[in-house]
Amino acid sequence: MPTIKIHRRSVAALAAVLAGAASLSACGSSSESSSGSGPDISTLSQEGQARLELLYEGSGTSPATEAPKPEAGKDVWFIASGMSLELIAASAQGFEDAAEAVGWNAKVVDGKFQPSLWLTGIEQAIAARADGIVLYALDCAAVRNGLEAAKKARIPVVGVESEDCDPSLETVLTYADGDFPEFARQLGADQALWAAASANGKGTIIELRETDAAITLYQSDGVAATLEEECPDCKHVTVEFTAPEIGPALQQKVEQAILKNPDAIGMLVPYDDLLVAGVSSAIVSSGRGGQIKVISVGGTTAAFDLMRQNRGLNADIVFDPRWEGFAAVDWMNRLLHGETPTGESAPTGIGQQLVEQEDVPKEGKVAATVDYEAIYLESWGVDG
Repeated sequence: MPTIKIHRRSVAALAAVLAGAASLSACGSSSESSSGSGPDISTLSQEGQARLELLYEGSGTSPATEAPKPEAGKDVWFIASGMSLELIAASAQGFEDAAEAVGWNAKVVDGKFQPSLWLTGIEQAIAARADGIVLYALDCAAVRNGLEAAKKARIPVVGVESEDCDPSLETVLTYADGDFPEFARQLGADQALWAAASANGKGTIIELRETDAAITLYQSDGVAATLEEECPDCKHVTVEFTAPEIGPALQQKVEQAILKNPDAIGMLVPYDDLLVAGVSSAIVSSGRGGQIKVISVGGTTAAFDLMRQNRGLNADIVFDPRWEGFAAVDWMNRLLHGETPTGESAPTGIGQQLVEQEDVPKEGKVAATVDYEAIYLESWGVDG
């Protein structure tokens, strides 16, 4: 069962430039690994050390063990920002599998990273009188009109990795680390903790900062706050970019940043797809891959391959998009029963794990630490 996740999203350029990233299960190493050849976590605060130790083990917890009995025959739609990324396809597949298990009819719409198609998908779901709609990586601002129409039609909407509008127009999935903004900030904070420990408290750390997506901006907030606290003597350099720049333009920016910062010893990549879109090549071609310790987010097949091949990636924070698909069905089921799920009343348990280069298997996946599928199926009264 996979245990990872990554994002991304927001643009047609993304689909054109990236080869889809695949979902992988990834469990972290034991705490022995954290004190072995990995970073020296003793340079961190006690809270920082505790967080990294948790990440090595995996921060995921059990999802809710009790739920209303799903009513068969519901028609539910999954509107994805773009299915060319395997991580998004993995979440959609998890949603379809969970929906099938409870007797629902699931339809997946590929938004192809085009906002016009996102809105069209929502409008089609409304026209088809869907019982529920799930949005994956679609911030409300881009589809507000569609969400307002869904609310008027009394069709519940569950958002996954999506920023809600104000006033709220959807019910956004929460995680083991909190709501969507907290989850995203924690991803950045976790990267920064590992980088600070790897830097031994000093040196230049380069952060790639995407400025046109809510989740990456939240991540960047987590990076800045954590580096300031855990590595005050580190120099924090940001390389800002937007999604249309993914590819040669971003690769060039990274190359320039490496040249301008010959003392750079760390790099934070907000998500794995950037690595295969030129960032890894920039690091390798610089000849400083052994000096710059790189950490990304996602746990994709491409990222694991880069670590296996020693091509510019030293660690990855992984989590499971398939788990998000199951959680979305659980929350939709509760909404259809008149309940409003929250992180307290219906925890998803979705967490993340830190996997370092030395812990990546020669091939394939590593075991998940939480059998969330079995837990959800039992809570719904469905045989696995």
